[in-house]
Amino acid sequence: MLIRKGYNTNEIMLVIVLTRDDEEFLNGYMDFILEKFKNIKTIIVNVNNEITNVILGKYERVLYGDGYIKDKINDFIFRIHSKSFFQVNTKQSEKLYSAAIEMCDLKFGDILLDAYCGIGTIGICASRKIKQVYGIEEVKESIVDANENKIINNIKNIEFIHGKVEDEIFNLVNSGVNINAVILDPPRKGVKERVLHKIRDINCRKIVYISCDVSTLSRDAKILNSLGYKIDKIRGVDMFCQTYHVETIVRFTLRPSGF
Repeated sequence: MLIRKGYNTNEIMLVIVLTRDDEEFLNGYMDFILEKFKNIKTIIVNVNNEITNVILGKYERVLYGDGYIKDKINDFIFRIHSKSFFQVNTKQSEKLYSAAIEMCDLKFGDILLDAYCGIGTIGICASRKIKQVYGIEEVKESIVDANENKIINNIKNIEFIHGKVEDEIFNLVNSGVNINAVILDPPRKGVKERVLHKIRDINCRKIVYISCDVSTLSRDAKILNSLGYKIDKIRGVDMFCQTYHVETIVRFTLRPSGF
């Protein structure tokens, strides 16, 4: 059972994970749950019959509600599905994203690339400060949410792209886009080395890297250093209080000579 709650909206999603879609069981179970808990907004069944460490399977269907909940970061509203990535500590997420955007030192005419953009949280939060934002995400479901979130928040200067970061960067540059800064917010495994090389190839001068794993951050920092970038600012954000996990924000700038 997976429970997601909107911190600022109090909307609750319940995902029931089974090895098969048992309709007879689910109908009775859903009625029982809804009778006991009146504030559940949506219930979803997800089927995963594989023996892995992955919780959610590929197949799911909505049993009750719209299949998503909403939450707020600062004054922006975000739609969240069962597979959408959304930080569980919303109050600290506000601090994390604000700090990352501040470290970008953006000017109003700048163009920002939000790599691994997920449902568009960082890019949307940054959109009012700059000329244009491009978000790239490989997970199709997240891009669907990101485009919906753009409409919900009435953001006109952001475009979300479905695809691999290393491919879509060059597509943007080849279409005449001049990227001034990149925010990287990758999963725990970090950034693929060829992505870092692509960012260097387009001569991007500022990179802000948000990391949930210092070991992969260290690995990627060494690569960026070899490509001519230096670290000039670091900040930690305690996302998971009373644990050893800390989100780390690092700003890399391209050295004047490049190397």
